[in-house]
Amino acid sequence: MYDVKRSVDELVKELSNLLPKLFGRKLSPRASALLPQELYGKAEELLLLQKKAEGMRFKDLTKVEAIWLLEQIDKGVHLLIDDVPAEQRGLDWLLERLHALIAPIAGISYLSETSYQEYRDSLFDLAHTICKYSLEQGDQLTDFLNDVDQDLDASVAMGQMFMTRLMKDYRFLDGELGRSTSATMRRYTRIYGDLSGYFEKSIRVIVGLLDILDGMKPDYRKIKRTTLAANVGRVRKSAYAILSGMIDTTIRNAIAHKSDYFDPVKKTVEFPNLTQARSFSCQEFLCQTRELSALVLALTQFRLILSFDQLSLFKLILEKLETEP
Repeated sequence: MYDVKRSVDELVKELSNLLPKLFGRKLSPRASALLPQELYGKAEELLLLQKKAEGMRFKDLTKVEAIWLLEQIDKGVHLLIDDVPAEQRGLDWLLERLHALIAPIAGISYLSETSYQEYRDSLFDLAHTICKYSLEQGDQLTDFLNDVDQDLDASVAMGQMFMTRLMKDYRFLDGELGRSTSATMRRYTRIYGDLSGYFEKSIRVIVGLLDILDGMKPDYRKIKRTTLAANVGRVRKSAYAILSGMIDTTIRNAIAHKSDYFDPVKKTVEFPNLTQARSFSCQEFLCQTRELSALVLALTQFRLILSFDQLSLFKLILEKLETEP
């Protein structure tokens, strides 16, 4: 027999963990007491509606269903988040919060010397395109992102943890190069290695979205098994080629195998390879690392950009239905 209470308990736990991370708010003190009671009373109805909604497209919603959805979103946000103004719609508050979270990162001066804004523009375009496609053709997007989030290394939570740790490195990259020493170059190569690792995980999501736009069902496990070079090549052949970045697999592999080294005489960073080695002055390698960091910084905001676009389209459709005679 299906255990409704257990399902609701799991839902409450997930909401309690997720909302503060996404929106930077503590849950309302009354949420722990009221939320389970609210959900238990509506559990069977909610589960039936969820089952009904699985195959539903936004364009199939009726006016009554649209009004009900807006009311439920509003009720849920005000119940869970303590400082939402009483007169403000919950959906509007969510959009305002997301809009603030996807704003360009401030306080890192070198970003203006990179393609950071171009990366953001491409990601916004991709988000809008995939959301519209999902709206019209059926929602493979949610299923694919669920598959991604089941992979701990690629989940939203891991992305946030990665960025928290990496912000110290961004401040380091924002400083002057100073003396070219082995210790300094070791830190730069370590940062490049961390950045390229996160990029490798992020590019898989882009490949999956391109598969959806090409009319295919993306298989995240298969994409994950594909080499970085192949996934980068896939993106480079698309309209979003800029998102493949300037990632250099020779550099990444040398760092991963710890074969890179600093030449104190030439003042260069060396990346040996059986076929084609790489050699950079310290300033050149700093520029390479900054460029990769700009792309990674944009990619860390992509899931929030997607959420913003999805909610924006959702709001337009619901409000249009709400005002229909």
